[in-house]
Amino acid sequence: MCFGLESALMKASFSKAYGIFDKIAEFIFAFWQLDTKDKKRNKHTSISNVWYNNLEFKNGINTVLINDTNWFLKGIYHLSYDIVGKEISQEDLLPEFKRLQEIRNKLEHTRVIITKDIETESLNQLMSISEKDFVKCNLFLLRLIRNALFYLSLAASLNQSHLKTT
Repeated sequence: MCFGLESALMKASFSKAYGIFDKIAEFIFAFWQLDTKDKKRNKHTSISNVWYNNLEFKNGINTVLINDTNWFLKGIYHLSYDIVGKEISQEDLLPEFKRLQEIRNKLEHTRVIITKDIETESLNQLMSISEKDFVKCNLFLLRLIRNALFYLSLAASLNQSHLKTT
């Protein structure tokens, strides 16, 4: 098992990287000047709820964000529901995305142990993952974030160019 600084840094990098998705959601909320019924906005903005009116799935898709003109925002939207699975069942998610969710939830709420070579059986409150698999998942997550940031910059740029022409 890996204990110590290296293991802690790998876990921290995964957690911080996953948190970038919520920062993207906060940017979308502010940049597109979305509004909620609750002016105090106590509801946490996340990549899973920024797409919905009043930040709630039951209120339907926010058409300010998901319209016919900004395909880059649609790209982030589709990436987000692959990651968080709001509109599709957990059974239909790709295994890579399920694995990211599982690692993130165990890191944040219980415990993850990174082993040097082999992955042992995970228990209910404890997840065991090999260092090689953890690095592979972390790199996959970083690629998703890179794509989301590309889409975000292109979406904001497209929005600005639409505002200049109108």
